[in-house]
Amino acid sequence: MLWAESVTFRHLREILARAQPMFAPFRGVFAALLDSFLDMVQPLCARWMPTRRLVFLLDGTGTLQVRRISGEVVEDLGLLTALSEAARADLLAESWSAVELHLPPEAVLRRSLKLPATARLYLGPILAHRLERLTPWRPDRILYGHRVVYEEAETIGVEFAAVPNHIAAGPRSAIEALGFSLTGLGPRPDEAAQALPVDLGSGGARSAPHRLRRQILLAWSGATAGLTAFALGSLIWASVVEARFEDVSLDLAKARRTLRGMVGPGGAPGEAILAGKTGEASVMLLIDRVAASLPDESHLRELQIGPRTIRLAGRSRDAGRLIGILEASGLANVRFSAPVTREEDDIDSFEIVADRGAPPSADAQAAETRR
Repeated sequence: MLWAESVTFRHLREILARAQPMFAPFRGVFAALLDSFLDMVQPLCARWMPTRRLVFLLDGTGTLQVRRISGEVVEDLGLLTALSEAARADLLAESWSAVELHLPPEAVLRRSLKLPATARLYLGPILAHRLERLTPWRPDRILYGHRVVYEEAETIGVEFAAVPNHIAAGPRSAIEALGFSLTGLGPRPDEAAQALPVDLGSGGARSAPHRLRRQILLAWSGATAGLTAFALGSLIWASVVEARFEDVSLDLAKARRTLRGMVGPGGAPGEAILAGKTGEASVMLLIDRVAASLPDESHLRELQIGPRTIRLAGRSRDAGRLIGILEASGLANVRFSAPVTREEDDIDSFEIVADRGAPPSADAQAAETRR
């Protein structure tokens, strides 16, 4: 089992190693897009969050000078060897956007190149292939970088810079011995507050503030994670809503089947609904008619309404008069279903059964009211 797992992981590493060159152009495209975005947002961010850079300047004699640059404000701190231990500790405790090593211009080889516009996305591999012709040193013993100076329809201008490793090795070791990590090194810019024109440490384009780049990447990662979570939540919510819709559809189908069963094979649901609202068939209207027609001294104990008949049971002072009153209200074949019994308080107990009929006309209601 362990042997099989080791073989599987070895094959996986081989596949990833073979596929890595395929993703190199995509990494170059992403890096170019990120640098362009940083170039666009850096002036805006500098107004609200000034970059704080710690710059080490290497002069011709090999000594290092220290500068603190906050936005456009430059403060010379003197020689590195002249700084006290307390000053070095304070510098190490501060948070820096970038820690840079600026090399003297005479120590850096710089060339201007003109390449086809199609080479914009493949500058790294192209320059790496031409290192032996661009510099007098061995490619494995130099630090180099480039930046695009201008772009035209068919050509681009590229500034190339390179320096031997041994020139930057000593100053870098001294800086790292203090506890700092270099984020960029390159030729000294024309103005002290300017950023490195070419970053020789990365072999690529002009350096951007390390902290700003990291913050942009973190913000992008957070936005991507948030959008992914939102998309997953939307999919889950859509599935829940779809399940609820299916449940409602099933309930509606059951209600339709029940309604069709109530109507019968030859009817329609609309006809049953309309029939239930007509004066002849409406139960509520029938109850209102019966309640309005009964005298005040009559009280119902039971009321049963069937599809064709109605049964009333209750008490009244004159039960015999109820037959005519109920017939006038629209009931047909009104009759006592049980003998009328007279109780001790001279109240009649009755049970009446009648057929449900059409409501009485206005003339019949007026005659019954006059009577």
